[in-house]
Amino acid sequence: MPAVNPNDRIGAASGGWMITRNGIDMLHWAGFAGLVLAMGVSAWATYFQGTHRR
Repeated sequence: MPAVNPNDRIGAASGGWMITRNGIDMLHWAGFAGLVLAMGVSAWATYFQGTHRR
């Protein structure tokens, strides 16, 4: 059995939760929100690393 990335688990759990509550129409927006959040965290981490170098 292959190892599963924790991010895959989070995505599967949240997607399954939305689908079981008839939220399939909003599933693509939830994915988009997750993408925007991940890009924001990545940009913040890049900025933080650049401002805190020794």
